[in-house]
Amino acid sequence: MLSCALIAILTLSTAPAVAKTPKPTLAQIEAAKKAEAAKKKAADEQAAKLAKANQSLRTLTAKANAATALYVKAQKELAIAEAAARAAAQYAAETAAAVQEAHKVIGK
Repeated sequence: MLSCALIAILTLSTAPAVAKTPKPTLAQIEAAKKAEAAKKKAADEQAAKLAKANQSLRTLTAKANAATALYVKAQKELAIAEAAARAAAQYAAETAAAVQEAHKVIGK
């Protein structure tokens, strides 16, 4: 009988293992709202910085592409000019040889 009473006391006197979550106070709710607003403001500022950086990147990429196109065009023009210079040098050498040959013929 004593053991039954002891079991009944132990069973009825134990508190539930799961505790209830306390409800936040109005001050805690307001503080959380302010914290969230500050986080949102910081996120918006960072998003604006990112958008500005992306726009700057697009502008610089366009300038780089234009400069690359000009560089490639200049390289092609240089190749044409070098070919013309080589042809002119060869023609000048042939002309000089022809003049020298003519002097030999005239001198005889």
